[in-house]
Amino acid sequence: SRSSAAVADVDDDDYDGLELEHHDGGVGLGVITVRDLLVKNEYENDEGCYYERERRGCFRYFRVGRNSSSAWICLQIGLRLVLSLGLGLLVFYAATKPPRPALSIQMGGIRVFELREGVDRTGIPTKILACNASINLLVDNKSKLFALRIHRPLIRIYFDRLLLAVSREDLKVMSVETYERRVFKLSVGTKEKAMYGAGRMMQDMLESGTGLPLRFSLTFKSSFQHALGSSLSEFHHKAQCVVLLTSNHYNSKRHTQSSTFNATCNLITTS
Repeated sequence: SRSSAAVADVDDDDYDGLELEHHDGGVGLGVITVRDLLVKNEYENDEGCYYERERRGCFRYFRVGRNSSSAWICLQIGLRLVLSLGLGLLVFYAATKPPRPALSIQMGGIRVFELREGVDRTGIPTKILACNASINLLVDNKSKLFALRIHRPLIRIYFDRLLLAVSREDLKVMSVETYERRVFKLSVGTKEKAMYGAGRMMQDMLESGTGLPLRFSLTFKSSFQHALGSSLSEFHHKAQCVVLLTSNHYNSKRHTQSSTFNATCNLITTS
């Protein structure tokens, strides 16, 4: 058998017209252009470089081959399971994301608000304040899957900028189960608060009938939790009640004191 090939030196623009004829035993096997050969060679080089980069680059950390150790295979399986579980939880949370809790507050009452003559710890004569009040926190958990937790509500009472009383911070976390409505009674008060100059001013406002303005501040946070106990969503709440205390009445027979007041409350929730 014999073979023959004819190749001419031409410019790049003439590659398309240049043909290589290859004969084997007198039978023509086809016509191949030089450009076809160059394109094929360039494609093979690019493909080889890609697989070389894949073998040497970060892809090697995710490959499991015949020579991989058992520990490496187990690690790969574990990582993929964790990734799949995390992705599944993310999709589940996005599909069942709980709505914001419906919260509102109202003044529960002012059982005691008394200004009396006394002395402070150093023996200086002054007005002494004793008060006891409560705020009702109404919570409506509209989620059918997640419980709602109320964390450490804190109440403060102010006369203008003067802090009169602060609630204790030892309250436990309050819980509202799925699709449940509850009312929590939060108390705040003080027994022996020396008022000094402010005491006389407060007493004059009460006796004049114009009313004593007080401000109740409530701050707390809430969060939704799933069965495993971790938090899903957290919200911060700030509430305020502006109270005008108009009169105090002391019942000498029952030894009780009643207060008349008007209150306006509002609550702001941020995520």
